[in-house]
Amino acid sequence: MRDMLGRRPLLVLGAGLVVGLTALAHPINLLFSLVFLAWAESKNARIWLGIGLIFGLILAPPDLNSIFERMPVHGSATVVGIPKVGEYGTTVNMELAGRTWRATLADCPTVGLGDRIEVDGVGLPLREGSERFLLLHGVTGRLQVREAHLLEPGPRLWQYAASWRHSFSDLTAKWLPPESAALTQALCFDLNGELDPKTTDRLRQTGTIHVVSASGLHVFLIAASLMGLLSLLPIPRGAQVLLVGLLLTMYAGATGLSPPVVRAVLMSIVGLSAYLFRRERDALSALAFAGVIYLLWQPRQVYDPGFQLSFVTVGAMALFLHRRPKRHLAREKLEEALWVSWVAFLASTPLVAYHFGGVSLSALPANLLVALPVSVAVISAFLAQILGWILPALGVGILSCVTGPMSGAVLWLVEHLSGPGWYFEVPGFSAYLLPLFYGLLLLTWRQRIVHP
Repeated sequence: MRDMLGRRPLLVLGAGLVVGLTALAHPINLLFSLVFLAWAESKNARIWLGIGLIFGLILAPPDLNSIFERMPVHGSATVVGIPKVGEYGTTVNMELAGRTWRATLADCPTVGLGDRIEVDGVGLPLREGSERFLLLHGVTGRLQVREAHLLEPGPRLWQYAASWRHSFSDLTAKWLPPESAALTQALCFDLNGELDPKTTDRLRQTGTIHVVSASGLHVFLIAASLMGLLSLLPIPRGAQVLLVGLLLTMYAGATGLSPPVVRAVLMSIVGLSAYLFRRERDALSALAFAGVIYLLWQPRQVYDPGFQLSFVTVGAMALFLHRRPKRHLAREKLEEALWVSWVAFLASTPLVAYHFGGVSLSALPANLLVALPVSVAVISAFLAQILGWILPALGVGILSCVTGPMSGAVLWLVEHLSGPGWYFEVPGFSAYLLPLFYGLLLLTWRQRIVHP
């Protein structure tokens, strides 16, 4: 383990950054740095930890509190998330007057990520029940908008991303049954506002709610599909990587720059670029690079459950999953799927229990069973949209014959694997039990060298 960390300075830098970002609010976290300094043998590792710690302390986000009373708000606001259209208007997060607000726009043209809007309204305290969730995402108040108009559209890349998302939503809503369309939109673009509440509850009870949050799975499927298609064309590898990186960046914008997607996009770009520099891919270094870049940009995300789950789960997979010789392909694929599900379940369960107060016993079989239909639904839906621009009938046929049945299979599975017997609540516990659990998990790690 010491040798592994010594050869991955980005991993040590990221650890120091996380400790520094949380140390002002939780000074006891500095003990983790002292333990590492005493344990590490490499001088370089100690230096990188110190650099990360210093940057973390400098960028440490202050504690946020909801506003306590009504206040007038007027000025130019910037949209910082995906607008969600609902019954009472368009709900969106926007930055204005040094705060991030959750606003509902009833009479405003369609807005998108990065748009600047002139607003006049009243700031209100956050509603009880949603306060903790919104504060974790930096939102400190509700904005009751009286008047709003668009000043300037966002970056052109984000506009293209929004057009892609809107076109996809219109296509699926037109040709798929309502439940399948809502699930497909959620699977591909994190548009879960149209999901039936019962479906959302079933996904949560089965531990599969993550499939309707755009994540590394979606980015991996898009990246792999694009590289597969581009490899058939006479395009230099550098141009292929550049094109895939551009499209993945646009996809990140289409999903609102959510932490799991940004992490996966950065990891994919780093992994694809390794070939250009004649370097072997290293998942842990790519993961650390993505985490460092994201936290330098959005320091407050260190407290976000989605950020933590994404990085911890992928990190566990990078540590405990190893390539094996391909002798019995079918058997090895099954074994690999079982092992991936087990590692993901083991790594994510403590964090899920801490943040959400419950554990799903069906999470392991449910995630294993929905993996295939989810993957096929996502790939076929994107393929149907692309082919629909050239051959509309073919695109509709793929949606009807492949995407629809696959999304229906996911709905059927979560319905039959959910229920009171599968889910139980966990009493609240200290967050410092989490490092203890993951420390014990790391003690089981052994470096494996697979010989050809």
